[in-house]
Amino acid sequence: MAMTNAERMKKYREKIKKDKAKYEAVKAKARIRNNSIKTKLTEASLVEYRTKSKIRQQKYRENKRKRLINKPPPSSFKSRQSFGKSLKKVNSSLPKCDKKKKVIIQHLAETFGLIPKSKHQRTTIQLADKLKDDVHNFYLRDDISYQLPGKRDTVVIKEDDRSKVTYQKRILFNNLRETYELFKEENDNVYLSRSSFAELRPPFVIPKAALTHRNCLCLYHENICLLLKSLDKYVGGKSCSTLQIFTDSLVCSTNNEECMFSSCSLCEDFFTEKIQEKVSDGNAKITWSQWINENGHAEKKEFSGNVDEAVLLLKSKVEYFLFHVYIKREQSKYFEKLKMEVSDEKIVLQVDFAENFNMKEQDEIQKAHWNTKPLSIFTAFVWSKSENFSFALPSLDVTHDKFVVDSALKIILNHIETVLPNVEEINCFSDGAASQFKQRFHFRNLTRIADERKINLSWHFFATSHGKGVVDGIGGIVKRLVWSAILAGGVCRSAEDFIKLAKKKTKKIILIEITRSDIDSSKTKLENLFKTAKSIPETLKMHSVKVVDENELEFRYYSTCSEKKTITY
Repeated sequence: MAMTNAERMKKYREKIKKDKAKYEAVKAKARIRNNSIKTKLTEASLVEYRTKSKIRQQKYRENKRKRLINKPPPSSFKSRQSFGKSLKKVNSSLPKCDKKKKVIIQHLAETFGLIPKSKHQRTTIQLADKLKDDVHNFYLRDDISYQLPGKRDTVVIKEDDRSKVTYQKRILFNNLRETYELFKEENDNVYLSRSSFAELRPPFVIPKAALTHRNCLCLYHENICLLLKSLDKYVGGKSCSTLQIFTDSLVCSTNNEECMFSSCSLCEDFFTEKIQEKVSDGNAKITWSQWINENGHAEKKEFSGNVDEAVLLLKSKVEYFLFHVYIKREQSKYFEKLKMEVSDEKIVLQVDFAENFNMKEQDEIQKAHWNTKPLSIFTAFVWSKSENFSFALPSLDVTHDKFVVDSALKIILNHIETVLPNVEEINCFSDGAASQFKQRFHFRNLTRIADERKINLSWHFFATSHGKGVVDGIGGIVKRLVWSAILAGGVCRSAEDFIKLAKKKTKKIILIEITRSDIDSSKTKLENLFKTAKSIPETLKMHSVKVVDENELEFRYYSTCSEKKTITY
């Protein structure tokens, strides 16, 4: 039978390869021919030629690899009999169960590379993006965590786009388990495990247990905690084990105003029943600590006595503590509600004084260390629908009095009216510092501001020691930026220098100086008005002030309280 062209060519190549000199000459001739063909091609044709050559070579190598794989390897056994004996020995060692036998053989085959290793296909349930956002925003709420004000209280985080962002640290009020329970209470229709809730915690929101030194804690909460710590092992049950359990055990419901204001007849004896009557040894000697204010300074003192004396001290603090807890929760809840409802006509303003900034210099001499000049910083943040504003208003006046507050408010409100000309209602929030905001002179000034600017004005106070918020972060950020500029050789000897250094670092914070002339102008304008200021009964317990008209104010224990009191000037 005649050979085909392919068979004749194959025979020819095999014959040529036997003569090495002739084979090299044939290859050189083919190389010259191929190169001459390529020189005649256009650039597009050359690219196509190279692509086809590349594909042809890849296909050739793949076929060659398959031929080598399919080629049976030489046997390691000298005879079929020795192979049969080894196979019989292996079979006798394998389990009798076919399933187990299959698993072992598959594992051995994977180990020796005869078959590819199987990959475990893990199925994971993806959380919805909305749920992730809700949890993230929950952690950032001011009633769940508070922002640290220090210039060093920062965390640098690498974002998804590889950029680095500096965040001010926030500290959780409760541990993660208690925070998770609060989230479940508010979102009972959402299923989310505690581990997933913990994983969604932003890196800059830190559990309080991670802090090496905790400060700025609430006096009322901390004194109760110190007593519970000493009494826990002497009181039966778990009523004194944690602050949360202790609070829940004293009332029918922590959401009920009557219970938390100690006006409920059903739970008025809960302390006696759940604490006093469950004391195991009332005469046992114990020690406990308490924070005491003496001459304007807080000091932690240790006391000793028996268990009954400590229980009586705890009982004397319960009424105001429950009131304080309820105010804290209601004011935080109202604050979050108003922030969700803002518009360009109805805005929310939070204000506070940051810790004074000490103006130092890099490479200062020893004597200069004890002669630093302080700088006051009034911070504020505005929530509106169109945009939010951050304010940092430095001043050489460090009195933090009512006149500085008025000067700062004038600067802020002027800016708001320029950017938001249709604003009609402003809800202000601050802490309850008596020398700054929670005082009769400031209340009287609110009536003037509302009347002159023709706006509805209300001022709300957070519960004592629970006024931490975004404004503390503003103070920390601007001080950190200026301090870093000073370390780089910048000079800060006045409020004007402070603003110049800060403006080089940030464009997001509005920086305006409160000058001495601004404060003197406020004093001149307000002196006669303050003569008409009246003392407000139960000022300490009032946490909401609303201007009714130019000579009338409305006071409430908390912002949504149905009971109100009116003061007329």
